[in-house]
Amino acid sequence: MEFAYLDESGDPGAEGTMNMVLCLMVTSKNKELSQVIKWCRERLLQSKKGQKWLNTTNGAVKYHNFPDKSLLRQLVSKISKLEGSVYCIIFEKNRREISQEAKALIVNKLFQHIISSEGEVPVSIIADTGYFNTDKINFFLLCEYEAMKDELSLTVEKINESEYEAHLANGNSKCIKINHENTAGSKGLQVTDVIAGVIFHEAEHGDASFSSLLKGSILKLYCHTLRRK
Repeated sequence: MEFAYLDESGDPGAEGTMNMVLCLMVTSKNKELSQVIKWCRERLLQSKKGQKWLNTTNGAVKYHNFPDKSLLRQLVSKISKLEGSVYCIIFEKNRREISQEAKALIVNKLFQHIISSEGEVPVSIIADTGYFNTDKINFFLLCEYEAMKDELSLTVEKINESEYEAHLANGNSKCIKINHENTAGSKGLQVTDVIAGVIFHEAEHGDASFSSLLKGSILKLYCHTLRRK
């Protein structure tokens, strides 16, 4: 049984960062995710600097302003040994805003994973608070899909809860429910935040010193870059 987590790194606005990263992690090893975050928190709590930083994040392990580069490298190395699949969409913004509709492209990656692996819909799909909008729960429907060479072409639309329930009642399994949760309350989101952060750091600064640890590891990593004209 699989779990899925969605997070982002970067600024979606026209100004700010030059890139934005959307990240989806799908794994059946939810317990192992929790163990990695627990290990990291224990290490952070051994220093006053780490304790102070955790107080600013409500106890959550995140990439942004991580206080110990050596520990971060160890953390990313541990994450690279987790079993699962990570899908990243890297937007080269070129001073343009990333819309809510564009952010939903990561949902396509989730449907592609479900279809290509002939798997079931993950038992829990969690996105960081405000990932799509202010709704606590979001629903999406896979309308149609077809194989295009080696890739899948998908048509996905956002639906409401009553439509979602109706599709389930009619036996349509190609619909998903995504809950928004605060990162501090989800170990899976914290791991996904770190992954999104190191991928963003490479895209924004050309520094692959951390993201290189994820490439070619047990963790399957798929990155797709979108360039704005």
